[in-house]
Amino acid sequence: MERHVPAAIRSGEIRVWYQPQVDCYTGKVIGAEALCRWKHAKLGWVSPGEFIPVLEEAGLIYELDLYVWDRVCRDLQRWNREGKRRSVSVNLSRFDIRANPDIAGFFRDLLRSYDLTPDQFRIEITETFYVENSAILISTTEQLRAFGFRVEMDDFGSGYSSLHMLKEVPVNRIKLDLHFLTASGDMEKSRTIVSYMVQMIRSLDIEILAEGVETAEQARFLRSRGCSEMQGYYFFKPMPEEEYDKLSEFTEPITG
Repeated sequence: MERHVPAAIRSGEIRVWYQPQVDCYTGKVIGAEALCRWKHAKLGWVSPGEFIPVLEEAGLIYELDLYVWDRVCRDLQRWNREGKRRSVSVNLSRFDIRANPDIAGFFRDLLRSYDLTPDQFRIEITETFYVENSAILISTTEQLRAFGFRVEMDDFGSGYSSLHMLKEVPVNRIKLDLHFLTASGDMEKSRTIVSYMVQMIRSLDIEILAEGVETAEQARFLRSRGCSEMQGYYFFKPMPEEEYDKLSEFTEPITG
């Protein structure tokens, strides 16, 4: 896999797919997350859970992310020309910042080259990275926000949560991991924890999106607690660009 990555990017084996994000009150598609999918010439479909760690260890993840960011910008530019103004969330890893310490300036220049605005290009940084490298990440986040980018803390609640980080890190949106509602254990306690997490984040005047929503029951529960933005298989699975192109602007809203 390590040796094949550059060729896979050039040949189109590795592609950018999009998973839509929805406002459950209105059913409106409010954005999407950019994800990688790899159909290897010999191995067939390779899970991101398999190839991403391999590329991180090999020091190739920055090359892959460069491709993803550029592909997303091309798609956003085309959608703008078609009158479909959209926003997409992209991942930023600690390996990317090591490879390019001026990543904020890089993103600024990248968007300028495609005539895009920062609100169309959201930056996701995983919660674990904030905990491990708080000083660097806080500085990077501040630079990104100074250029007008909206920054999201991904996988919040995945096991490394730090309330101190919520106070220190100037993010625009928290992506709440729903493992509390899917893992084993006392479900009533899980619902209580999620309820107070949503309340706390909203009280801090930070946007919140629940990711990994898989059932109508989960969606209705989150809606009842004031979390309206959601992402997950219950609404849409990740899809190739051509399928996302044809996606309706609205889906069925959550009721009840």
